[in-house]
Amino acid sequence: MREPADPDIAFKYYSRAIEQFQAKNYQDALIYIDQAIEKNNRLAKYFELRGDINNRQGMNINALEDYNKALRLRSFYPEVYIKIAAINYKADNFDESIRNYRKALAQDPENFDLILEIAENYIQQLHTDIAQYQLQDYLNGIKKSEIRINRKYYVLMAKLNFELQNYKIVVENIRTAEKYMPLNRNECVFYLRAMIETGALEQAYTLVSNKYKETVNESDFHFLRGLYYQKQGNIKDARTQLELSVAKKTTIFEAYTLLASLYNQMGETAKEQDILALGKQFEGARLINLE
Repeated sequence: MREPADPDIAFKYYSRAIEQFQAKNYQDALIYIDQAIEKNNRLAKYFELRGDINNRQGMNINALEDYNKALRLRSFYPEVYIKIAAINYKADNFDESIRNYRKALAQDPENFDLILEIAENYIQQLHTDIAQYQLQDYLNGIKKSEIRINRKYYVLMAKLNFELQNYKIVVENIRTAEKYMPLNRNECVFYLRAMIETGALEQAYTLVSNKYKETVNESDFHFLRGLYYQKQGNIKDARTQLELSVAKKTTIFEAYTLLASLYNQMGETAKEQDILALGKQFEGARLINLE
């Protein structure tokens, strides 16, 4: 038999759940929020918190169920739409992610950063024209509100133009993004990859060997050096560096295809086929999505 509702006791459990959640004691937090909901299942914020707890533990299905329960109790809830959108983005459910970001934006139209999230989804879908429109829409919005441009705008401009092979624009935008804060591994790799395509070989080599050496991982380091030597026509050193990248278990598909092409040039067809087979698992992975 269900216990009668008791809002006061429910709130005490809710408060304890928050404390445990903030302390990263997720199992204890889940126990308390379950008890809070048992005492009072009519508050959206209780289900939102349980969704957050499940989300933090990677239990996305449970999290989505809780977030949707929260929305049934409170229709105006942009922050929950954002959380649902973020889960779907990570799961590559880009249409669903866009749908929920748009719902959040409809409820919070001054949150221009949501337009950036929508643009990022379109970049992942390779809907480059729509992504460009969204990024311009973002700029138009913040100019009217006199808000400083978010760093993410420049990163997304770089990612979009990397996909469009506009490498000089990639370099320009990443340099601007770096003025806000240091680059992460992903940004470093596709920035240097773009720089190599612009012909700035020596600059890219110097950066990966010095400034960004501690930011990229070892497999990235050898991949970028291998690409440098390949562009220089130094097949021997290119091969050595790319073999080291593969030995370090690089997830960059181009490292495998480039090494395979070098084996082909050297007449080592067996090695060419072996390396292509090894890299097959990373086919389709994009350089702008390194984690």
